[in-house]
Parts: sequence; C-alpha cells; structure tokens
Amino acid sequence: MNNVKNFGAVGDGTTDDTNAIRQAVAYTKGLKGGQIYFPPGIYVITDTITIDAPVGLVGAGSNSLSLQTNGSYDDVTTMLAWYGGNKIMIDYVGRIDGVVFMDIGIHGRNTAITGIRLDRMRHSLFRCVQLNEFVNFGLDITPRPEANVTNDNCMFNNFQSISIWNELDSASCIRLDGSVLDSNNINAGAGNSCHNTFTNTHLWVTKNWNIEFLDCDNNSFYMLYCFKVDTTSSQIYFGYNSSIYNPTYIPRHGCARSNYIYHCQGSIYASAGPDKNAPVCKNYIFGYDRENGQPAPLTTNNAKIIVVGDDTEPCTRNPFAKLFR
Repeated sequence: MNNVKNFGAVGDGTTDDTNAIRQAVAYTKGLKGGQIYFPPGIYVITDTITIDAPVGLVGAGSNSLSLQTNGSYDDVTTMLAWYGGNKIMIDYVGRIDGVVFMDIGIHGRNTAITGIRLDRMRHSLFRCVQLNEFVNFGLDITPRPEANVTNDNCMFNNFQSISIWNELDSASCIRLDGSVLDSNNINAGAGNSCHNTFTNTHLWVTKNWNIEFLDCDNNSFYMLYCFKVDTTSSQIYFGYNSSIYNPTYIPRHGCARSNYIYHCQGSIYASAGPDKNAPVCKNYIFGYDRENGQPAPLTTNNAKIIVVGDDTEPCTRNPFAKLFR
C-alpha cells in the first residue's frame, strides 16, 4: 500500500494535494494496481482525480465528517475536501476490476457535481465511505460502453456501510443508470448498472431522490434507511432513462427492473416509462418499514412494485405479498 504523503501530499486542509494524489495514482497504476493510503488529515482537491486502473483509496477511518459553517471540520480522520469548480471529484473510467476503496470521507462542499462516478467497474469493494454535499450525486453509477460491446456493465460490486448526505435541492444520493451509444442500434454498445449489492446504507437529502433506479436491474439493498426533509414527495424512484428508453426495439431496456430492497425505510414512487403498453418493469420490496409515516408505494403507467411485508397492515390481514400497480 502506497502512502500518499510519499508523493508530496500534506493533508493539512489548506495545501492543494491534487497533483500529489495524481502522482500516487499514476505510480500505483504502474504497479498494476493496489491501494493508496491516506493518513489522518484533510486533503484539498481542486480538480477531478481520474482513475483508469484498479487503484483504490484507503483512509484511516470516516467518523463524523460534518463541514461546519465556519469552514472547519470536527472529529475528522481522513477526508478529501473539494475546493474546485463544478466537476466530479473521483472519476473511475473504463473497465476496471478489483478496486478496494474504504475508510474515507469525500466532501463536495456543495460545489462538486458528484463525489464518486463509476464507469464499467466490476468485483470491487467500497466500505465505510461517507459522501457529503454535492450538486447532483454522491455516488453515480453510470457505465459508458465502448462501441460494438453489449452488456458493458458496472456490476458485481459490493458497497458496505455507505453514508451520503446532500442538502442542496438539486442533489440525489445515488443514481443507478446505463447508457447506449445509439438508442436505435444495440450493437453500437450498451451497458447498465446491475448485480451490485449494498448493505447498511444511510441516505439523507433535502428535496430530490435518495436513490434513482433508472436503466438498471438486479441490484440489491439490505437495510436501507432514507431520510428526506421534504416529506411531501417520495424518497426512492424506480423509473427510466428517457434517452435510452426504447420498448419496441429493446424490450424493457432503459427502465428499472428486477431490483430488490430488503428492509426498506423510505417512500417509493415508480414509473415504467411513457408507454403504458411497454413490457412490465417489476421491482421488489421485502419488508416495507413505514414507522415514519411513509405512504404506500405510488406507481404510474406499467410500473409494478411487489411488497412482501408491510408493517402498517394488521397481522391477521397482512397478505404474503402485495402488488402495487
């Protein structure tokens, strides 16, 4: 494991450590991958850190990472703090396997567009990561496929104890999506977010979505807690990507389908797309915890939410499964 301070990083919350981090990434890439260790401190970043190899960032822990109004941080162990423009902080690019990213905080200071963006990553581990205060997303999983490659997906990744806090009205916590190079020709390259597993996920937003399920399938969340300041709208969105959606040419492609949440504490809204005759897009909830007043799932068009276990129903009346459509 390479220590980022060996490349000139300071971590004092003032010095710009962007170039030092980039040098550490390049060196680790030359070793065919590995981890970069960040000792306790606040590492200032002013431009995107682009990573196109199995290089992970490992800190000394991610305890309380709140940015105070006076610009100071309390109880920080390791944090990357953004002092740049409207850009992505950490951008993983290309087809990458085997990244370990853990025990670290990423803070966008309500200026960075996204905390971490993943392309076609596979078989990687993200553990004990906090992402705070971004314009669009804390974690954006949207693969960018190559030409003439189908199933060029971001998949088989494991996310453990991820916490995301976004206060801007525009911001969502997590997006699971896909993309194609040509929506009328699947051979032009297509990929989506699928078969990823999230365990013990804590999400907080002011107005937008805690999670956006768009062009994705077979993602699983275990123990999902969502909080939203604006209680008049839903927290979890099962929807579709309008730039990809093509039910006549690629059945179900472009919409959220066959995703699973086990113990869900967060209200749900689902829409399968503009075509009510499109193929059915089903998603599943096992244990719908509504102790904070969450309403029944809301659905439009041909979307379906199948709920097994709704804690608002009396035991004598609670069916094994309930279909919302």
